[in-house]
Amino acid sequence: MSWDARDRKRYEDEVLVPARVEGPHADLFVRYDIGPVLERRLRTDPEAFTEHVEQVCTHWRGLRVRRRALKKVLVELVAAHERLARAGCLTYAHFAAVREQERVQAGREWAEVAGSLTTSLLERAELRGMIRSVGIDEPRAERVLADRGVQVVEGLPRLPVRAPVATFRTLRENLRTRGAVFSPEVVFGRRNLEQGFTVLDGFRLADGSGLDEEALARARTRLGVEALTDGKAAAENVLSILRADGDRDRREAIVLWEIVDDLRGRPAALSESGLVRPWVRSGLDEREALLLAAAVRRADPGPDEGTRTEAEVRALLADNLLREAQRGVVDLPEGHGLRRAVAERCEQVAGLVRGAEEALRGDRPEEAARALSSAVEVAADDKVLTDRLAEIAPAAPRSVSARVRGRGSVVSWQPSPSLAGGVRYRVERVTGRGTAARSTVVGELAGTELVDPELPVGTDARYSVVAVRGGRASSAPVVSEAVMLTPEVADLRLRSGRCSVRGSWRAPEEAVRVEVLRACGASPRGAGDGVAVPTDGSGFQDHTVEPGREYFYRVRVVYLTSSGLTRTSEGLVRRAAPGPGPLPVPDLAVEHRAGSTVVSWSPLPLGRVSVWVGPREPVWPRGTRLSEHDLAAFGTEAAEAPEPVAGGRTGVRVPVPPGTSHVLAVTVAGEERVAGAHCRVTEVPQVRDLRTQRFGSTVRLSWSWPEHAARALVLWSPPGSGHGSGDEAGHGDEAADGGGRSFCSRRRYEREGGFEAAMGPGPMEVSVYTAVPDGAGEAMSAPVRTRVPGAVVVAYRVEPAGWWRRERTVHLTAETSGEVPEIAVVHAPGRVQPHSVAQGQVLATFPAGPRRAGEHTQVRVRPPRGSGPGWLMCFLVSESEGSAQVRLRQPSVRELRL
Repeated sequence: MSWDARDRKRYEDEVLVPARVEGPHADLFVRYDIGPVLERRLRTDPEAFTEHVEQVCTHWRGLRVRRRALKKVLVELVAAHERLARAGCLTYAHFAAVREQERVQAGREWAEVAGSLTTSLLERAELRGMIRSVGIDEPRAERVLADRGVQVVEGLPRLPVRAPVATFRTLRENLRTRGAVFSPEVVFGRRNLEQGFTVLDGFRLADGSGLDEEALARARTRLGVEALTDGKAAAENVLSILRADGDRDRREAIVLWEIVDDLRGRPAALSESGLVRPWVRSGLDEREALLLAAAVRRADPGPDEGTRTEAEVRALLADNLLREAQRGVVDLPEGHGLRRAVAERCEQVAGLVRGAEEALRGDRPEEAARALSSAVEVAADDKVLTDRLAEIAPAAPRSVSARVRGRGSVVSWQPSPSLAGGVRYRVERVTGRGTAARSTVVGELAGTELVDPELPVGTDARYSVVAVRGGRASSAPVVSEAVMLTPEVADLRLRSGRCSVRGSWRAPEEAVRVEVLRACGASPRGAGDGVAVPTDGSGFQDHTVEPGREYFYRVRVVYLTSSGLTRTSEGLVRRAAPGPGPLPVPDLAVEHRAGSTVVSWSPLPLGRVSVWVGPREPVWPRGTRLSEHDLAAFGTEAAEAPEPVAGGRTGVRVPVPPGTSHVLAVTVAGEERVAGAHCRVTEVPQVRDLRTQRFGSTVRLSWSWPEHAARALVLWSPPGSGHGSGDEAGHGDEAADGGGRSFCSRRRYEREGGFEAAMGPGPMEVSVYTAVPDGAGEAMSAPVRTRVPGAVVVAYRVEPAGWWRRERTVHLTAETSGEVPEIAVVHAPGRVQPHSVAQGQVLATFPAGPRRAGEHTQVRVRPPRGSGPGWLMCFLVSESEGSAQVRLRQPSVRELRL
């Protein structure tokens, strides 16, 4: 029975490693790695069942030397195996009876555990930890819990360990003054809450309403019509705390903390349902309420009131919320260390404020700003200090500049010398002059560079930058030089005739006119260089050119600035070559070389040829004029330059992706492009890392698949039979003489972990082809070949001999024909089964040489006297590389033991 190295590695990780902690598995099928598929095969084959069980036990014995961490559990497994063997219980029937007995016992134990639970909710991780020691499967355990009213959940909510805001104490006091128990009650009213709400995924009423800004605004409007009372003031304070920072997540965290804090303060003697009953009556979803109660029960008990106050004050000081900490230390006893710490920080802030006032009287604003900034760092929740800092104007930035980039502009500047108080920069775009000037705020940021994507076309624009402290006081503005966006024409095209050049474009709407300059042999640089060509605003026709000469045209756009002056764009340059039009490529040839594909064509008298590769067949007839857009939509251009190839042709190496692609030749002359011949190219990559492994008459293949291949053809035949060549890669599955073929899909390969076929015991030549779709059929790759040595199976038996039955006769029988190496008969003392010649004493040998199927030889040996228990086994002495695989089939363990 096949139990290969991969099966053994999985078995060690899944069964033996957990057994270090939990002990050997009670289910004997699991202990001996008999899965459902193998179980069906062994159920009706006692001999195969015994062979597999002994093979697993042999693996345990050998593993004790290699895996010392598993030695203890392996000793237990071997001892248990020997007890089962002595009792004659190594049978399928006994294994099945033990499994049924364990199943019944586990059911009784789990029923007792489930009946003792005091919770109505159980986490799945807790469930798995509980059933691990019982031995019951998870679905069955979950059904037992459901019958007793216990629900299994994936996980309990993670509860906060502290209030999400420092003002929670103030919130709770205001709620008591208002006569409310829950902050959403101030926002929505008690009646709306009683209709139902949830909190675990954010606060939501039954109608979907949440704690958004709109809901808070409506609540504030309702409060506005109430009479002025302490309750109204308390409700307004609650709304202010909820609206702090405009953070909805923070609001929902406050609401969740209100419920959790209340549940933690209730008596521990209450059941989970009793714990949440007041909140369920208030409208909280019952399922969420039970989840929260279970989570509170699982959590550690919270600290007492004094400890919580200390923790809150320390957290406030860590967050530099000095004023909140001042209010919190009131609940601490006189002389407490935190009272002294808060008082020291208050005195530090007061000293900084006095220094700032003195600096302002001495006209040193930046020194005052630094002092107030330091004070705000200590008392970040003091709004008075923040406002005083924001009233001190910072120094202006320096060196403001602007430049055009693309369709926008980039404004940059040197930072202001003022650093205190969070200085930011406000950037405005100024267009026009005098009374017609218009200013637009572009952005406000802390950095020193800003991109303006909305720079108007054909208009002078300047940028004003001011430094702003605290969003209020600002410096004097610093203005950049004017910049102007001058876009070029769009869709510029030139067409060359025999004695003329025509051009066309789309001019920007803001353009005054378009100018065209022409030069021969080189590009015109600007006004005064080249010949002006008349235009009609959207194109030109130049009939003053000569055939066979090369011309360059610069097309510029002229704009009018706000001051009445003209501004000209840099211009676009295009090349034209009047004369006969380009000829299409008449033919294409494809040649596959090692690692590349070369496309060649007959040389043309005029123009250059570019080769394009695309996924679809081109639709243009030969001679069709193409645009850049047409070619970009078709595919990609070969990057390498064409060069002469054999036969007087011109060729280029093209990158062809795996699968079917189409190659198009395009002739280019000046701005004209003409479609030529095209052809289809199919590139099929080969498999990589082909490996073979023989198991008797069966051969297993493995390889690395190329990216786009979904099927492979495997051919095998005896060496020298002439099969396995490229001509054999057809689509049929018929067998060749002494060989065969089979298609293997990638899905099947991955499902079975490789390809396996019965190829016979003899040596085989194996070829593997990959296949990819090609039109209505498939295209095959070049084969990857390997040789598989033949297999020779030799069986041996050990029988007692002699008067005292101390001697043994070893019988050796060749089951298949082939060359067999020398075989040694080895005696090894002890209870551990040997695995090689080196682990024992050689008593005799069978000589090497060819053996025919059925050929029998024997040898009589005498184990050493008085050696105690031991083993008598046969091993191959040596096996030459590349020779046929030889497999020794050993008898039962009972024959091998002495």
